[in-house]
Amino acid sequence: CKRCVFSTWGNQCEKCLPGYYGSALAIPRGDCEACSCSKLGTQPETDYHLYEEAKSQGYLRYFLSKEDFFSCNTEGNCRCKANVAGKKCDVCVDGYWGLTSGQGCSACNCDPLGSVNRLCDDRTGQCTCKPGITGKQCDQCKEKHWGFSADGCTDCGCDKTGSNHTRCDLKTGQCPCRPNVEGKHCE
Repeated sequence: CKRCVFSTWGNQCEKCLPGYYGSALAIPRGDCEACSCSKLGTQPETDYHLYEEAKSQGYLRYFLSKEDFFSCNTEGNCRCKANVAGKKCDVCVDGYWGLTSGQGCSACNCDPLGSVNRLCDDRTGQCTCKPGITGKQCDQCKEKHWGFSADGCTDCGCDKTGSNHTRCDLKTGQCPCRPNVEGKHCE
């Protein structure tokens, strides 16, 4: 071939360009498609031999640098970084977050007692907490709550008139009573 088209290359235009997958020989125009790998979630290339060869033959002009070049397998699956998934390596696996770091995804580390499940927001890492529980990993009682457990934390319920303030003891739930006032809630 003098000049290959439709994202093909080689002596007989028999190969898909590096960074593409499919069959260059499919009728009528081949079916080479771009890998479209996510730069954030895909492992960097380690072998640029085919890239350099195709570039030297006048192909791949639109790739400005090697950092923008990613290859994929024959099904179009990119090579994902740690704990990253998807054909294009564009989502974190369940229980992980932080694709935008460019370093792969990090474990949510949701507290097994305080969180609804092991999943977290894939952008912020915030776990879904049970009632009365707070913290990124759902590992502590909210203010004015007590009794961290698998059921969540309980509202202190301190009587506004009989207690010094509305916070209670985190373990017992006892509110701080004013002088001459008794009871768990200082009622």
